[in-house]
Amino acid sequence: MAAAVAAPAFCAEPPAPAKDLGVWMAVGDSISHGTFSHSYRWFLQKILIDNGVGFDAQGYLNRSYSGAYDKDSYCGRDFDNEHCAQFNIWTDEVAGLRFRRLTSMSGLQSSNLDNWLGLSDVLTPDSSGKRGTYHGATFAPDTFTYMLGTNDLQGMRETSTENIRQATRKNMESMLAAAARKDTPTTIYLMSVTATDHNPALARRIAEHNTWLRNELAPALQGRQARVVYADVNPGLQDVSREPGQAVAGMFAKDRLHPTNQGSMLVAGNLARAMGCRGRTVALPRRAAADFNSAAHAAGFRSMPHDSQNLQLSGTALDFGSDGESATWMHWKTPVSREKGFTAEFSLSLGDGAANGWEKNTPMTIIVGDGSHMGSLVVTEPYIKWGDSVIYSRNMAETCTIRIAYRPADTARSICAGFYVWLGGTLIGEALPETDCTLCNGVMVNYPAAGKARLESAALDSTAAWSPAAQ
Repeated sequence: MAAAVAAPAFCAEPPAPAKDLGVWMAVGDSISHGTFSHSYRWFLQKILIDNGVGFDAQGYLNRSYSGAYDKDSYCGRDFDNEHCAQFNIWTDEVAGLRFRRLTSMSGLQSSNLDNWLGLSDVLTPDSSGKRGTYHGATFAPDTFTYMLGTNDLQGMRETSTENIRQATRKNMESMLAAAARKDTPTTIYLMSVTATDHNPALARRIAEHNTWLRNELAPALQGRQARVVYADVNPGLQDVSREPGQAVAGMFAKDRLHPTNQGSMLVAGNLARAMGCRGRTVALPRRAAADFNSAAHAAGFRSMPHDSQNLQLSGTALDFGSDGESATWMHWKTPVSREKGFTAEFSLSLGDGAANGWEKNTPMTIIVGDGSHMGSLVVTEPYIKWGDSVIYSRNMAETCTIRIAYRPADTARSICAGFYVWLGGTLIGEALPETDCTLCNGVMVNYPAAGKARLESAALDSTAAWSPAAQ
Protein backbone atom coordinates (compact mmCIF):
# COMPACT_ATOMS: atom_id res chain seq x y z
CA MET A 1 0.00 0.00 0.00
CA ALA A 2 1.72 3.15 -1.19
CA ALA A 3 2.38 6.07 1.11
CA ALA A 4 2.70 8.70 -1.61
CA VAL A 5 2.70 9.22 -5.34
CA ALA A 6 5.94 9.19 -7.31
CA ALA A 7 7.94 12.40 -6.98
CA PRO A 8 11.47 13.74 -7.36
CA ALA A 9 13.94 12.07 -5.00
CA PHE A 10 14.74 15.11 -2.87
CA CYS A 11 11.92 17.37 -1.75
CA ALA A 12 12.76 20.73 -0.18
CA GLU A 13 9.08 21.64 0.27
CA PRO A 14 6.53 19.62 2.26
CA PRO A 15 4.86 16.91 0.19
CA ALA A 16 1.19 16.65 -0.61
CA PRO A 17 -0.90 15.64 2.41
CA ALA A 18 -0.35 12.02 3.33
CA LYS A 19 -3.30 9.68 2.84
CA ASP A 20 -1.64 6.48 4.01
CA LEU A 21 1.88 5.80 5.28
CA GLY A 22 1.46 2.11 4.57
CA VAL A 23 4.12 0.04 6.34
CA TRP A 24 6.12 2.48 8.46
CA MET A 25 9.56 1.73 9.92
CA ALA A 26 11.05 4.13 12.49
CA VAL A 27 14.85 3.83 12.56
CA GLY A 28 16.60 5.58 15.41
CA ASP A 29 18.10 5.59 18.88
CA SER A 30 16.45 5.97 22.30
CA ILE A 31 14.75 9.25 21.34
CA SER A 32 12.69 7.26 18.83
CA HIS A 33 12.60 4.13 20.99
CA GLY A 34 11.14 5.94 24.00
CA THR A 35 13.05 6.72 27.18
CA PHE A 36 11.79 8.61 30.27
CA SER A 37 8.79 9.81 28.28
CA HIS A 38 6.72 9.02 25.26
CA SER A 39 8.59 8.61 22.05
CA TYR A 40 7.69 11.09 19.31
CA ARG A 41 6.22 8.02 17.56
CA TRP A 42 3.20 7.99 19.89
CA PHE A 43 2.52 11.69 19.41
CA LEU A 44 2.85 11.28 15.64
CA GLN A 45 0.39 8.38 15.70
CA LYS A 46 -2.18 10.61 17.45
CA ILE A 47 -1.79 13.20 14.69
CA LEU A 48 -2.25 10.51 12.04
CA ILE A 49 -5.34 9.14 13.81
CA ASP A 50 -6.88 12.62 14.06
CA ASN A 51 -6.37 13.13 10.33
CA GLY A 52 -7.49 9.69 9.20
CA VAL A 53 -4.05 8.79 7.85
CA GLY A 54 -3.45 5.04 7.74
CA PHE A 55 -0.26 3.45 9.07
CA ASP A 56 1.11 0.06 10.05
CA ALA A 57 4.21 0.42 12.24
CA GLN A 58 6.59 -2.51 11.83
CA GLY A 59 10.00 -3.43 13.18
CA TYR A 60 11.99 -5.97 15.15
CA LEU A 61 11.23 -4.29 18.53
CA ASN A 62 7.78 -3.87 20.03
CA ARG A 63 8.15 -1.84 23.22
CA SER A 64 9.60 1.35 24.68
CA TYR A 65 12.83 1.12 26.64
CA SER A 66 11.18 2.57 29.74
CA GLY A 67 8.53 -0.16 29.57
CA ALA A 68 5.70 2.36 29.77
CA TYR A 69 3.03 3.33 27.26
CA ASP A 70 2.74 -0.09 25.65
CA LYS A 71 -0.98 -0.26 26.50
CA ASP A 72 -1.90 3.36 25.75
CA SER A 73 -4.75 3.98 23.35
CA TYR A 74 -6.24 7.02 21.63
CA CYS A 75 -9.63 7.32 19.94
CA GLY A 76 -10.08 3.58 20.08
CA ARG A 77 -6.68 2.63 18.64
CA ASP A 78 -3.84 1.18 20.71
CA PHE A 79 -0.30 2.49 20.42
CA ASP A 80 1.32 0.62 17.52
CA ASN A 81 4.66 0.23 19.27
CA GLU A 82 6.80 -1.56 16.68
CA HIS A 83 9.98 0.00 15.37
CA CYS A 84 13.71 -0.40 14.64
CA ALA A 85 14.98 2.05 17.24
CA GLN A 86 17.35 0.98 19.99
CA PHE A 87 18.49 2.54 23.25
CA ASN A 88 22.16 3.59 23.22
CA ILE A 89 22.66 2.70 19.55
CA TRP A 90 25.25 4.20 17.22
CA THR A 91 24.81 4.83 13.53
CA ASP A 92 27.56 2.45 12.37
CA GLU A 93 25.99 -0.41 14.35
CA VAL A 94 22.70 0.05 12.51
CA ALA A 95 24.65 0.22 9.24
CA GLY A 96 26.42 -3.07 9.99
CA LEU A 97 29.85 -1.45 10.03
CA ARG A 98 30.47 -2.32 13.68
CA PHE A 99 29.40 -5.32 15.75
CA ARG A 100 27.30 -4.59 18.80
CA ARG A 101 27.91 -6.94 21.69
CA LEU A 102 24.87 -8.28 23.52
CA THR A 103 24.41 -6.35 26.77
CA SER A 104 21.56 -5.76 29.16
CA MET A 105 20.71 -2.61 27.20
CA SER A 106 20.89 -4.18 23.75
CA GLY A 107 18.32 -5.96 21.65
CA LEU A 108 20.27 -5.41 18.45
CA GLN A 109 22.95 -8.08 18.91
CA SER A 110 24.70 -8.38 15.55
CA SER A 111 21.85 -7.78 13.11
CA ASN A 112 21.72 -4.59 11.06
CA LEU A 113 19.52 -2.62 8.70
CA ASP A 114 20.34 -4.81 5.68
CA ASN A 115 19.10 -7.83 7.63
CA TRP A 116 15.83 -6.17 8.67
CA LEU A 117 15.13 -5.07 5.10
CA GLY A 118 15.86 -8.52 3.64
CA LEU A 119 18.85 -7.29 1.65
CA SER A 120 21.27 -9.69 3.34
CA ASP A 121 21.08 -12.63 5.75
CA VAL A 122 24.71 -12.21 6.83
CA LEU A 123 25.13 -10.78 10.32
CA THR A 124 27.73 -8.16 11.14
CA PRO A 125 31.06 -9.91 11.88
CA ASP A 126 31.68 -10.15 15.63
CA SER A 127 34.84 -8.98 17.41
CA SER A 128 36.69 -12.13 16.24
CA GLY A 129 35.51 -11.77 12.65
CA LYS A 130 32.98 -14.60 12.87
CA ARG A 131 29.86 -14.19 10.72
CA GLY A 132 26.48 -15.66 11.45
CA THR A 133 23.17 -15.94 9.62
CA TYR A 134 20.14 -13.74 10.28
CA HIS A 135 16.93 -15.67 10.88
CA GLY A 136 14.70 -12.83 12.12
CA ALA A 137 11.77 -11.05 10.51
CA THR A 138 12.21 -8.84 7.46
CA PHE A 139 10.21 -5.79 6.45
CA ALA A 140 9.29 -3.89 3.28
CA PRO A 141 8.40 -0.34 4.41
CA ASP A 142 6.48 2.18 2.35
CA THR A 143 7.60 4.93 4.76
CA PHE A 144 10.78 5.38 6.79
CA THR A 145 11.42 7.90 9.55
CA TYR A 146 15.14 8.05 10.29
CA MET A 147 16.84 9.85 13.19
CA LEU A 148 20.28 8.74 14.35
CA GLY A 149 23.39 10.56 15.53
CA THR A 150 22.94 11.75 19.11
CA ASN A 151 25.07 8.96 20.60
CA ASP A 152 27.73 9.31 17.91
CA LEU A 153 27.93 13.08 18.18
CA GLN A 154 28.24 13.23 21.96
CA GLY A 155 31.44 11.18 21.68
CA MET A 156 30.48 8.22 23.82
CA ARG A 157 33.30 6.30 22.13
CA GLU A 158 36.13 7.11 19.74
CA THR A 159 34.69 8.13 16.40
CA SER A 160 35.01 10.85 13.77
CA THR A 161 32.76 13.10 11.75
CA GLU A 162 33.60 11.18 8.58
CA ASN A 163 32.79 7.81 10.20
CA ILE A 164 29.40 9.12 11.32
CA ARG A 165 28.67 10.44 7.84
CA GLN A 166 29.83 7.22 6.20
CA ALA A 167 27.51 5.19 8.40
CA THR A 168 24.58 7.54 7.74
CA ARG A 169 25.18 7.27 3.99
CA LYS A 170 25.31 3.46 4.30
CA ASN A 171 21.96 3.41 6.08
CA MET A 172 20.38 5.66 3.48
CA GLU A 173 21.81 3.50 0.68
CA SER A 174 20.25 0.43 2.31
CA MET A 175 16.85 2.11 2.43
CA LEU A 176 17.16 3.20 -1.17
CA ALA A 177 18.19 -0.31 -2.21
CA ALA A 178 15.15 -1.74 -0.42
CA ALA A 179 12.92 0.83 -2.12
CA ALA A 180 14.28 -0.17 -5.53
CA ARG A 181 13.03 -3.73 -4.98
CA LYS A 182 9.45 -2.59 -4.39
CA ASP A 183 6.77 -2.01 -7.00
CA THR A 184 5.26 0.80 -4.93
CA PRO A 185 6.98 4.12 -4.15
CA THR A 186 8.77 4.69 -0.86
CA THR A 187 9.19 7.90 1.14
CA ILE A 188 12.10 8.46 3.53
CA TYR A 189 11.84 11.26 6.09
CA LEU A 190 15.42 12.14 6.97
CA MET A 191 14.96 13.77 10.38
CA SER A 192 17.32 16.24 11.99
CA VAL A 193 18.97 15.21 15.25
CA THR A 194 17.18 16.89 18.13
CA ALA A 195 18.76 19.96 19.68
CA THR A 196 20.20 19.41 23.14
CA ASP A 197 20.60 21.07 26.51
CA HIS A 198 23.51 18.76 27.38
CA ASN A 199 26.49 21.01 26.58
CA PRO A 200 27.48 23.69 24.00
CA ALA A 201 30.07 21.48 22.28
CA LEU A 202 27.50 18.76 21.56
CA ALA A 203 25.04 21.42 20.40
CA ARG A 204 27.59 22.69 17.86
CA ARG A 205 28.20 19.17 16.55
CA ILE A 206 24.44 18.59 16.23
CA ALA A 207 23.96 21.87 14.33
CA GLU A 208 26.82 21.01 11.94
CA HIS A 209 25.47 17.49 11.40
CA ASN A 210 21.96 18.76 10.65
CA THR A 211 23.37 21.29 8.17
CA TRP A 212 25.19 18.44 6.42
CA LEU A 213 22.02 16.31 6.33
CA ARG A 214 19.98 19.15 4.84
CA ASN A 215 22.47 20.73 2.44
CA GLU A 216 24.65 17.82 1.33
CA LEU A 217 23.29 14.34 2.01
CA ALA A 218 19.64 14.86 1.09
CA PRO A 219 20.40 16.60 -2.24
CA ALA A 220 23.00 13.92 -3.05
CA LEU A 221 20.26 11.29 -2.99
CA GLN A 222 18.52 12.71 -6.05
CA GLY A 223 17.78 10.27 -8.82
CA ARG A 224 17.46 7.24 -6.54
CA GLN A 225 14.47 4.94 -6.08
CA ALA A 226 12.83 6.65 -3.13
CA ARG A 227 11.50 10.08 -2.35
CA VAL A 228 13.59 11.71 0.37
CA VAL A 229 12.26 14.57 2.49
CA TYR A 230 14.45 16.36 5.02
CA ALA A 231 12.43 17.01 8.19
CA ASP A 232 13.69 19.64 10.61
CA VAL A 233 12.16 18.54 13.91
CA ASN A 234 13.73 21.30 16.04
CA PRO A 235 11.40 24.34 15.65
CA GLY A 236 10.04 25.15 19.09
CA LEU A 237 12.56 22.83 20.75
CA GLN A 238 15.55 24.90 19.63
CA ASP A 239 15.99 27.89 21.96
CA VAL A 240 16.10 30.87 19.60
CA SER A 241 17.94 32.97 22.20
CA ARG A 242 20.87 30.51 22.26
CA GLU A 243 23.31 29.19 19.66
CA PRO A 244 22.07 26.69 17.02
CA GLY A 245 21.73 23.18 18.42
CA GLN A 246 20.95 24.36 21.95
CA ALA A 247 17.45 23.54 23.15
CA VAL A 248 15.02 24.84 25.75
CA ALA A 249 16.28 23.43 29.04
CA GLY A 250 12.92 22.43 30.49
CA MET A 251 12.03 20.20 27.53
CA PHE A 252 14.49 17.48 28.53
CA ALA A 253 14.71 14.76 31.15
CA LYS A 254 17.32 14.97 33.89
CA ASP A 255 19.98 13.58 31.56
CA ARG A 256 19.46 16.70 29.37
CA LEU A 257 19.47 14.54 26.23
CA HIS A 258 16.03 12.94 25.98
CA PRO A 259 13.03 15.15 25.20
CA THR A 260 10.19 15.17 27.69
CA ASN A 261 6.60 14.66 26.61
CA GLN A 262 6.50 18.34 25.62
CA GLY A 263 9.63 18.06 23.47
CA SER A 264 8.45 14.81 21.91
CA MET A 265 5.11 16.40 21.00
CA LEU A 266 6.95 19.24 19.20
CA VAL A 267 9.17 16.75 17.33
CA ALA A 268 6.06 14.88 16.16
CA GLY A 269 4.32 18.08 15.07
CA ASN A 270 7.34 19.15 13.01
CA LEU A 271 7.60 15.72 11.41
CA ALA A 272 3.89 15.74 10.59
CA ARG A 273 4.29 19.10 8.81
CA ALA A 274 7.10 17.62 6.72
CA MET A 275 4.67 14.84 5.81
CA GLY A 276 2.13 17.44 4.69
CA CYS A 277 -0.18 16.30 7.48
CA ARG A 278 -2.58 18.74 9.12
CA GLY A 279 -2.21 19.44 12.82
CA ARG A 280 -3.68 17.39 15.62
CA THR A 281 -7.30 18.03 16.55
CA VAL A 282 -7.54 16.15 19.91
CA ALA A 283 -10.75 14.72 18.41
CA LEU A 284 -12.37 18.16 18.16
CA PRO A 285 -14.15 19.43 15.05
CA ARG A 286 -12.27 22.06 13.06
CA ARG A 287 -13.56 25.62 12.79
CA ALA A 288 -12.03 28.77 11.35
CA ALA A 289 -11.86 31.83 13.61
CA ALA A 290 -13.95 33.73 11.06
CA ASP A 291 -16.85 31.44 12.02
CA PHE A 292 -16.62 32.02 15.79
CA ASN A 293 -19.65 33.58 17.45
CA SER A 294 -17.43 36.61 18.08
CA ALA A 295 -15.93 36.60 14.62
CA ALA A 296 -12.32 37.33 13.72
CA HIS A 297 -11.85 41.06 13.60
CA ALA A 298 -9.91 41.93 10.50
CA ALA A 299 -11.39 45.43 10.70
CA GLY A 300 -10.00 45.98 14.18
CA PHE A 301 -11.45 45.73 17.66
CA ARG A 302 -14.18 48.37 17.46
CA SER A 303 -16.97 45.81 17.08
CA MET A 304 -15.79 43.41 19.79
CA PRO A 305 -17.16 43.91 23.32
CA HIS A 306 -14.02 44.93 25.20
CA ASP A 307 -12.60 47.39 27.69
CA SER A 308 -9.10 48.80 27.44
CA GLN A 309 -6.52 50.61 29.52
CA ASN A 310 -3.73 52.71 28.02
CA LEU A 311 -4.07 51.23 24.54
CA GLN A 312 -3.70 52.77 21.11
CA LEU A 313 -5.73 51.54 18.13
CA SER A 314 -3.21 51.37 15.29
CA GLY A 315 -4.92 50.48 12.03
CA THR A 316 -6.57 47.15 12.71
CA ALA A 317 -4.40 46.28 15.73
CA LEU A 318 -4.23 47.12 19.41
CA ASP A 319 -0.81 48.66 20.12
CA PHE A 320 0.58 48.04 23.61
CA GLY A 321 3.52 50.38 23.01
CA SER A 322 2.47 53.20 25.35
CA ASP A 323 4.40 53.98 28.53
CA GLY A 324 3.19 52.09 31.56
CA GLU A 325 0.88 49.12 31.83
CA SER A 326 -1.56 48.35 28.99
CA ALA A 327 -4.47 45.94 29.12
CA THR A 328 -7.65 44.88 27.38
CA TRP A 329 -10.58 42.76 28.56
CA MET A 330 -12.66 40.88 25.97
CA HIS A 331 -15.99 39.33 26.90
CA TRP A 332 -17.74 36.17 25.77
CA LYS A 333 -20.73 36.86 23.55
CA THR A 334 -22.82 34.29 25.44
CA PRO A 335 -22.17 32.42 28.71
CA VAL A 336 -19.73 29.54 28.36
CA SER A 337 -20.30 25.96 29.44
CA ARG A 338 -17.53 23.79 30.89
CA GLU A 339 -19.32 20.76 29.46
CA LYS A 340 -18.86 22.11 25.92
CA GLY A 341 -15.68 24.15 26.27
CA PHE A 342 -14.67 27.49 24.75
CA THR A 343 -12.07 28.90 22.37
CA ALA A 344 -10.04 32.07 21.82
CA GLU A 345 -7.65 32.87 18.97
CA PHE A 346 -5.16 35.70 18.57
CA SER A 347 -2.63 37.02 16.09
CA LEU A 348 0.11 38.87 17.91
CA SER A 349 3.72 40.06 17.81
CA LEU A 350 6.09 41.06 20.58
CA GLY A 351 9.44 42.82 20.72
CA ASP A 352 12.25 43.03 18.17
CA GLY A 353 13.92 39.65 18.57
CA ALA A 354 17.69 39.59 18.90
CA ALA A 355 18.15 43.18 17.70
CA ASN A 356 18.56 44.60 21.21
CA GLY A 357 19.04 41.39 23.14
CA TRP A 358 16.33 38.91 24.02
CA GLU A 359 13.92 40.39 26.57
CA LYS A 360 12.75 37.51 28.77
CA ASN A 361 11.40 39.42 31.75
CA THR A 362 8.69 41.63 30.23
CA PRO A 363 5.84 39.32 29.27
CA MET A 364 2.54 39.73 27.53
CA THR A 365 0.05 37.72 29.59
CA ILE A 366 -3.11 36.28 28.05
CA ILE A 367 -5.63 34.88 30.52
CA VAL A 368 -8.61 32.84 29.31
CA GLY A 369 -11.29 32.02 31.85
CA ASP A 370 -14.93 31.08 32.39
CA GLY A 371 -15.57 32.86 35.69
CA SER A 372 -14.50 29.94 37.86
CA HIS A 373 -11.24 28.69 36.30
CA MET A 374 -8.60 30.18 34.03
CA GLY A 375 -5.47 29.38 32.06
CA SER A 376 -2.52 31.71 31.59
CA LEU A 377 -0.37 32.02 28.46
CA VAL A 378 2.77 34.09 29.01
CA VAL A 379 4.68 35.38 25.99
CA THR A 380 8.16 36.92 25.96
CA GLU A 381 10.39 37.78 23.00
CA PRO A 382 11.85 34.23 22.67
CA TYR A 383 9.26 32.06 24.45
CA ILE A 384 5.65 30.97 24.62
CA LYS A 385 4.93 29.74 28.14
CA TRP A 386 2.03 28.20 30.02
CA GLY A 387 2.45 29.72 33.43
CA ASP A 388 6.15 29.30 34.20
CA SER A 389 6.85 26.45 31.75
CA VAL A 390 8.16 27.10 28.24
CA ILE A 391 6.09 25.18 25.70
CA TYR A 392 7.63 26.69 22.52
CA SER A 393 10.55 28.90 21.52
CA ARG A 394 10.37 31.27 18.54
CA ASN A 395 11.13 34.85 17.58
CA MET A 396 7.92 36.47 18.76
CA ALA A 397 8.68 39.65 16.81
CA GLU A 398 7.30 37.70 13.86
CA THR A 399 3.49 37.74 13.93
CA CYS A 400 1.92 34.40 14.76
CA THR A 401 -1.55 32.99 15.42
CA ILE A 402 -2.23 31.23 18.70
CA ARG A 403 -5.41 29.36 19.58
CA ILE A 404 -6.36 28.42 23.15
CA ALA A 405 -9.26 26.05 23.75
CA TYR A 406 -10.59 24.62 26.98
CA ARG A 407 -11.55 21.03 26.23
CA PRO A 408 -13.63 18.90 28.61
CA ALA A 409 -12.52 15.33 29.23
CA ASP A 410 -13.49 12.57 26.81
CA THR A 411 -12.72 9.35 28.66
CA ALA A 412 -14.09 7.18 25.85
CA ARG A 413 -11.35 8.57 23.58
CA SER A 414 -8.65 8.78 26.26
CA ILE A 415 -8.48 12.60 26.15
CA CYS A 416 -7.91 14.62 29.32
CA ALA A 417 -9.63 17.86 30.26
CA GLY A 418 -7.61 21.05 30.24
CA PHE A 419 -6.39 23.82 28.00
CA TYR A 420 -5.00 22.99 24.54
CA VAL A 421 -2.82 25.43 22.62
CA TRP A 422 -2.09 25.56 18.88
CA LEU A 423 0.53 27.67 17.14
CA GLY A 424 -0.84 28.04 13.63
CA GLY A 425 -2.25 24.57 13.09
CA THR A 426 0.29 22.70 15.25
CA LEU A 427 -0.60 21.54 18.75
CA ILE A 428 2.03 22.85 21.19
CA GLY A 429 0.19 22.44 24.50
CA GLU A 430 -1.83 19.43 25.64
CA ALA A 431 -4.19 19.22 28.66
CA LEU A 432 -2.48 22.18 30.28
CA PRO A 433 -3.52 22.87 33.87
CA GLU A 434 -6.13 25.39 34.94
CA THR A 435 -6.26 27.59 38.05
CA ASP A 436 -9.22 28.43 40.25
CA CYS A 437 -10.15 32.05 39.55
CA THR A 438 -13.43 33.98 39.71
CA LEU A 439 -11.97 37.25 38.37
CA CYS A 440 -11.70 36.36 34.68
CA ASN A 441 -14.78 35.57 32.61
CA GLY A 442 -13.51 36.12 29.08
CA VAL A 443 -10.04 37.06 27.90
CA MET A 444 -7.60 39.44 29.55
CA VAL A 445 -4.44 40.66 27.80
CA ASN A 446 -1.84 42.57 29.79
CA TYR A 447 1.55 44.09 28.95
CA PRO A 448 3.41 45.83 31.82
CA ALA A 449 5.75 48.24 30.00
CA ALA A 450 6.41 50.26 26.88
CA GLY A 451 7.54 48.17 23.93
CA LYS A 452 6.68 46.64 20.61
CA ALA A 453 3.67 44.54 21.54
CA ARG A 454 0.68 44.30 19.22
CA LEU A 455 -2.53 42.30 19.17
CA GLU A 456 -3.28 42.07 15.46
CA SER A 457 -6.65 40.32 15.71
CA ALA A 458 -8.79 38.30 18.08
CA ALA A 459 -11.77 35.98 17.94
CA LEU A 460 -13.72 34.28 20.71
CA ASP A 461 -16.23 31.45 20.68
CA SER A 462 -18.24 30.72 23.81
CA THR A 463 -20.16 27.79 22.30
CA ALA A 464 -17.51 25.03 22.11
CA ALA A 465 -13.87 24.00 21.89
CA TRP A 466 -12.61 23.99 18.30
CA SER A 467 -9.40 22.86 16.67
CA PRO A 468 -7.87 25.04 13.90
CA ALA A 469 -9.26 24.68 10.42
CA ALA A 470 -5.93 25.24 8.69
CA GLN A 471 -2.32 24.17 9.20
